[in-house]
Amino acid sequence: MTWDPRFTDLVTLWEESADAFADRPALGSRQAGGWAWHSYGELADRVRRVAGALACRGVGRGDRVAVVSRNRVEWFVACHATLACGAVWVPMYETQRAEDWTHILDDSGARTCFVANDTLEGRIRTLRPGLGVVAFDGTFSAFLEADPLRGHDPPAADDLAVIIYTSGTTGEPKGVELTHRSIGAEVSAMAAALPLRAGERTLATLPWAHVGGGCIEVNLALVQGAGVAVCDDVSALPECLDEVQPHFVAAVPRVWARLRDLIRQSPNRDEAMALLGGRLRFAASGAASLSPDVVAALGELGVPLLDTYGMTEVGGVATVVPLDAVRAGSVGKALPGFRIEIDAPDADGEGEIVIHSAGRMRGYRGLPALTRETVRADGGVRSGDLGRLDADGHLHVTGRIKELYKLDNGRYVSPAPLEDALASSPYVSQAFIHGAGQARNVALLVPDARALRDWAGCRGEEGAGLADLVNRPSVRELLRVEIERCSSSWRGYERIAQFTIVTEPFSVEAGLVTPTLKPKRAAIERRFAREISELHQRG
Repeated sequence: MTWDPRFTDLVTLWEESADAFADRPALGSRQAGGWAWHSYGELADRVRRVAGALACRGVGRGDRVAVVSRNRVEWFVACHATLACGAVWVPMYETQRAEDWTHILDDSGARTCFVANDTLEGRIRTLRPGLGVVAFDGTFSAFLEADPLRGHDPPAADDLAVIIYTSGTTGEPKGVELTHRSIGAEVSAMAAALPLRAGERTLATLPWAHVGGGCIEVNLALVQGAGVAVCDDVSALPECLDEVQPHFVAAVPRVWARLRDLIRQSPNRDEAMALLGGRLRFAASGAASLSPDVVAALGELGVPLLDTYGMTEVGGVATVVPLDAVRAGSVGKALPGFRIEIDAPDADGEGEIVIHSAGRMRGYRGLPALTRETVRADGGVRSGDLGRLDADGHLHVTGRIKELYKLDNGRYVSPAPLEDALASSPYVSQAFIHGAGQARNVALLVPDARALRDWAGCRGEEGAGLADLVNRPSVRELLRVEIERCSSSWRGYERIAQFTIVTEPFSVEAGLVTPTLKPKRAAIERRFAREISELHQRG
């Protein structure tokens, strides 16, 4: 696995791009009167000024600087200013619970925290008295008036760059320590797989507090001279696509499923292409399994939708479907500098996916035993996922080891890909499957309220509320048919025997999913214990 990445530190990565594309638009934000764009040169000046302000506050090499904010231009500026000081960036989500913020701030040892607004500033100050807090919509303006940082040395490749706390489905968030080499190798590999052209535009939808958005997506575009339009609310994605007309978009499968539904409702190809902005050359998906039907819908419009696979612990993405070999059901081939191994494969070639990468984490912060459990002696990182490699080297992910459960007949079920399949229905927002120790699988379905209301409206039943709709036999029959359609390729023992409709979303605030929307299975089982028990009694 000999491969020399183009970048080995994020400071040089950004400064080279800023010099090469100084006059080009770099980041755009949606305003009331349209999109406001900031050039590479303008952003570079802001980065230097914020770095100067941080340095005056005593922030230096190895210090931790945190952030609680949605995607925005100031997020990028503060991140690269932190890195220019030799400090370490610690991103958090606005939607995280207060106890998670407290743990991350304490565990990382952050000495400064950027936040989106005054409300968040007050909440963070209450949680951590004495912490330096700066609000983007507030005191941040003073940072832009500071003298720029000059004469700084770039960090070493093995210096820590970012600590990303993976929320996990149990326990407290774990801090994944990524070096400049880790992320530099990742961005270098992704640029080879997803070539953008200087002057093109991308639309940023992934949260920058996640490795895919903050470490890869935005830097991937900027090292190639593209402009990044920041879409901080995916509900506004159709409008953003129309206004920005991007050449590339990365999003999660649920977003692509919604766009598929809009495409299929369009009366002709021209109108369908307009939904995507009209200039989309290719797109990418990640974080969950992607329905072949969604890949086909975009493919019919001449837009390759490339599935990806990876994990924070290896720097982000490890495999991408090649542009010239789109294959539904596959998450692609290993990127340059990566190698995929299937550990202890069974007769069908299925086993645990192990990822070898120059971009692997330095370790979990303060958790050496867990680090040794995850990173093998040969450097391979255990993913916890089941998968197989086909004859052409394409990886197929088939389940999650820790989420496997056994039915009472001894058959193993991996619920995650089955739940993803059910959630690909336009009428299902979220799905949860249960069957451990039982004779059959049962499902909780959270409906897509807007899609159900539209469906009811087409039947002349306008104005019905969600609570009323879910109790109608016609809606239950609709979802039964959808389950049958989505599960047509499943093995017999995987099929759903009974289901119920729940109107309470599985939310971060309720503690039922992680910030990246992975289900917390034990929490969901506790919250809906009565409903699950009744389903099994009926089944």
